[in-house]
Amino acid sequence: MYSQKESIKILKKCGMADILVSHDSPYELYSKANDKAHCGLKGITKYLKKNKVYLNIHGHHHINTSLKLDNGTNVIGVYRCAVIKFPKLEREIIF
Repeated sequence: MYSQKESIKILKKCGMADILVSHDSPYELYSKANDKAHCGLKGITKYLKKNKVYLNIHGHHHINTSLKLDNGTNVIGVYRCAVIKFPKLEREIIF
């Protein structure tokens, strides 16, 4: 929906947040740049790093994942529906 440049421009305008909910994932988290539909967005990665966001919840990839970026951001990929319990980030897949 957005180009890499557009994602950077849009997220530069956003204030700080503890949790970012996004459709797409951080850039190159699951796929390399040559897979344009699944490589994620640079704007999301830059935003997470700049603001030291605690948690990014995203969809798009049709997989359930849970990992941590080098900067400490927890990234949870949700396929379909899940309940995420705080503060431990325990995830229960509903369907």
